Amino acid sequence: MAMLRIRRDSYGFVLNKTAPEDMAAGVMDLLGKLRDRVVGSLPYDPSLAEAALSGRPIDEHGATEHVEPIVQRLEKVVSVDEDR
Repeated sequence: MAMLRIRRDSYGFVLNKTAPEDMAAGVMDLLGKLRDRVVGSLPYDPSLAEAALSGRPIDEHGATEHVEPIVQRLEKVVSVDEDR
């Protein structure tokens, strides 16, 4: 069984359902110093929820352009120990 290892000092935020674009900017302003911890932002798109519920891939809805950078940043702080 694989064990996830996450550095203690590693945490971040994903802004979810940000629409319109100025909403994300407003949230970033509210975060102040923590804005550096924002890993990414996902726009509001009802078709994403529909895809998730039906088991369809999200790339059919163009979400990969928002999700891929988030995944890449998370992969930098998470390691998997396959020996467990």
